[in-house]
Amino acid sequence: VNEEDLQVIDLRHSAASKNPKGVPGYSSGDPAAVLDQVKALYAALHDKKLLYGNRTLPQYQDENHFGQTVRLPGKSIADGIMNCLDGAVLFASLLAACDLDPGILFIPGHAVVGWKHSHSPGSDWEFLDITDVVESDFQTALENGRKAYNEFQERVVEVRDLQPREIKEL
Repeated sequence: VNEEDLQVIDLRHSAASKNPKGVPGYSSGDPAAVLDQVKALYAALHDKKLLYGNRTLPQYQDENHFGQTVRLPGKSIADGIMNCLDGAVLFASLLAACDLDPGILFIPGHAVVGWKHSHSPGSDWEFLDITDVVESDFQTALENGRKAYNEFQERVVEVRDLQPREIKEL
């Protein structure tokens, strides 16, 4: 995530012109205002008309590990192409450039980008499927991000609920 990339800063300025209140981060204290900012960021990125380009070969993969090269945000914009992880890193950079707390949720075979509703530690998260920026509107990307997050939550077992089977002495 690189909120200081010049291409990211240019996109942030473009987004500010699309939202009547600009992109002031969490200063308003209103989650709806935060959502308006994210929507403006999405619109600015959508205007770039990036293509979706999936890198099908991972940099490294075995049974328990996976590695993938990620395009830097400016490179994605300059090349006009991204995959889900490139797009998530790019959008997380845009969020950070607006002083919004970004997050990237890695799901097997996919990544979605998120942000907190407020700067408070207990704040709820919202997610976008940024690959939708190629062809879909913000609402579709938001719905697909929420769906991905909800499906992921259904498959997660919280660690605090697990009991150790055996503890061995060293």
